[in-house]
Amino acid sequence: MKYQKGSAVTTLLLLSLLVAVAWITFDYKYGSPGDTIVERATAKPVVTSLDLFKGDEDQSSIRYIYHHLDLVCQSDKTEFGDTSCWAPISKFNSIEARGIAFFFEENELSAVRIRFTSENHPAMYEMLEKKFGPSRMFGQNRDSYGNNIVGWVRPAGIVSVNDEVGKDQDAILVWMSKQKFMRKVLGR
Repeated sequence: MKYQKGSAVTTLLLLSLLVAVAWITFDYKYGSPGDTIVERATAKPVVTSLDLFKGDEDQSSIRYIYHHLDLVCQSDKTEFGDTSCWAPISKFNSIEARGIAFFFEENELSAVRIRFTSENHPAMYEMLEKKFGPSRMFGQNRDSYGNNIVGWVRPAGIVSVNDEVGKDQDAILVWMSKQKFMRKVLGR
């Protein structure tokens, strides 16, 4: 049997392509939202001020404002609302980020959640303190990792973050509308 150089290269290329497709498919199906290769490659930046959110925006206005994002919306009963729309993002106000989620309660914006990696927590925290001043402790509240939750009271809502995060933990920034916050506090 004669060795054919071209067929070995072709076989190697096809095998490499097959492995790459399998890896991307696995990563897309089982990765965390905003972390997969496909999502990271197509993620877009978001530039906005948290003070622009008022709590009376509906899903269509958020879709219009953030038309450049690939928002995925679904009915999703959570502590933040009954519907959510999320998208992978590359940056939030020039700081590398992973994803943004908009939550709605009875079709009104109730919360916005932005996810960062732990490496970007210091830059995110510094940005917020520069814009809003020193943070305040929010009582004895802690996140699921046991970190303190701190934040700022703003005209139309509450901005909260973890005061610190561990190496393998996400840094989470949440804006919650004043209406949603009052309903949570007053139990309505």
